[in-house]
Amino acid sequence: MTFLLITTAAGSHISYKDCGSKSGRPIFVDLDPCPTERPCVLHVNTQVQLAVRFFSSTQTDQVTTVITGYLAGVDVPLPISDPNSCDHGVNCPVSSGQVNTYNESIYVDPGFPLVEMTMRVELKDDGTDDLACVEYPIKI
Repeated sequence: MTFLLITTAAGSHISYKDCGSKSGRPIFVDLDPCPTERPCVLHVNTQVQLAVRFFSSTQTDQVTTVITGYLAGVDVPLPISDPNSCDHGVNCPVSSGQVNTYNESIYVDPGFPLVEMTMRVELKDDGTDDLACVEYPIKI
């Protein structure tokens, strides 16, 4: 089974839903290329640049990334190259009141099924609370 391979950067602000940020809040999400219409259409065999800018309301030594696709009522984990957000633009340790940007380069694998789904990006603090949790519709 092949999924989106998520590996590191950014582009045009997209509309997103905050899906439960507890220890911070998202400021904006960039996905490039992504047209202004929804869902964001991701073309196979291309790189997509993702950036999530967020505000932290807590101190944390590490930030962990979890990316899932919500498809037909099921959360499907999407593989990422490195779940350590500190390796993707986040300045760790993170202080309360600090603003950071998480960056990823997403390879849309040709073997990925051509579907529409909701993509969720969670940036978790040491206690596994979400510093930022964002959802947005995509179509492969």
